[in-house]
Amino acid sequence: MSELTRLTPAAAGFLIAVSTLSVMMSTAVAPAAAVMAEHLTAIGEDDARLKAKLLIVAPAASVALLAAACGWLNDRLGRRSVLLGSLLVFALAGTTGLYLQTFVGLLLGRFALGMAGAGMKTSVLAIVADRLTGHEQTRFLGLQSAFMGLGAICFIVLGGVLQASSWRWPFVMYVAALPLLALAPLMLPATAADRGSVSKVAVLTHPIPPRRTAAVLVTGFLSMAIFYVALTQLPFILVSSGLGGPLIGVALGVFSLGAVLAGLCFGIIRRRYDARQTFARLFLLWAIGYGAVAISSHAGPATLPIILVSLLTAGFAGGLALPNCISELYQITPAPRRGLMIGALTSSFFMGECLSPLLFQPAIHFGHESAAFAVASLLLLILCLLYVTHLKLRP
Repeated sequence: MSELTRLTPAAAGFLIAVSTLSVMMSTAVAPAAAVMAEHLTAIGEDDARLKAKLLIVAPAASVALLAAACGWLNDRLGRRSVLLGSLLVFALAGTTGLYLQTFVGLLLGRFALGMAGAGMKTSVLAIVADRLTGHEQTRFLGLQSAFMGLGAICFIVLGGVLQASSWRWPFVMYVAALPLLALAPLMLPATAADRGSVSKVAVLTHPIPPRRTAAVLVTGFLSMAIFYVALTQLPFILVSSGLGGPLIGVALGVFSLGAVLAGLCFGIIRRRYDARQTFARLFLLWAIGYGAVAISSHAGPATLPIILVSLLTAGFAGGLALPNCISELYQITPAPRRGLMIGALTSSFFMGECLSPLLFQPAIHFGHESAAFAVASLLLLILCLLYVTHLKLRP
C-alpha cells in the first residue's frame, strides 16, 4: 500500500459500493417496464408503453445533462459534501416510485434520481483522483468497473423478482443508499479537496490541455455509444437468426461477462501499456469482435458459438474502454479542475448511451441490425488508427 496513503481498503470498498449502487438507476426498474405501462394505461395515460420506457431512461438523460454541473460543484463545495447530499437525494428520489401515481410525478422523481447519480459518480471519481495514484488508481478503476458490471446483472435479476409482486417493489432497492450515507463520514475523513478549496486564481493558473481533453471526451462518447450497440441491437439480430428466447439473455450475459473480466484485468494491462497504447489495442480487438458478429449473424443458428465468442471479445474490449478514458483524464487534468472535467466525461458517457440507438439507426434503415455492428466495427478501426498515428503511440 505504498501509494495508497489517503484511502484505506475499507474506504476503497465503500467507494466501489457507491459506484455499484449508481448502476441501479435504470437497471433496478427495467424489468418492471411492461407492468409499469399497464399502470399508466389504467390511470388514463396515452402512449403508456413509450412513457414507461422514458421513465426507465430518464435518469441516464439527467446524468448526461447535469454531470458537468455536479463536477463543478465538486470543485466548489467539496467532494464529500456533494457525495453526502447525492446519497440522500438518491434514496429520497429513488423511492418516489413507491407512492407517486402520475407520469409527470414519476418522471420528476426519476430525473432527480439521475441528478443524484451524477453527483455520486463525479464525487467518487474525484475522490479517487485526489487520493490514489499510479497502479493503485488503475487497479481501483478496474475493480470499480468489474463490480459495476456485476451489480448491473444482480440488480436486473432482483428487479425482475420484485416486479412479479408489484411494479412498485423494485423502487425499494434505492433505500440501500441510506446505510452508505451513514457510513460516509466514517469512511472518508475530510481533506482539502473534500472541503472545496478551488479559487479563481487556481483555475486560471491550471489550464486544461484542450487537444488531449477533447480526444478523451470524444472517445468516451463514442465508446459508450458503440458499447450500447450490443445491448440495443443484438436481440433483434438473434431473433432474425432463429436464436431468440433465452438465448438472448445468454448472449447479453456473455457480453456483460467480458466487460466484468476486463475490469478485473485492467490494472494488469495498464502496468504494461499506457492509456493511449491501451486504446489502440482495445479498439482493434473490439472491431474484430463486432465485425465477426456482423458477418456471422447472417448464417443462421449454426453460428451461435462464433457469435458468443465474438461478444465475449467485444465485451472485454468495451469493458476496458471506460476505465481507460477515466485514467487518461486523470493524467491530463490539473487538480483544481478535476471535478469539472470528470463531470464532463461522465456527461459524454451518458450522452453516448442515450444517443446510441439514434446514431446507428441510419445504418439499420438501409440494411439490418447487423449493419449497426458493421458500422461500429468500422468506427472502432478508425479510432484505432487515430490513436496509432495522430497521437503517436510508443511501440
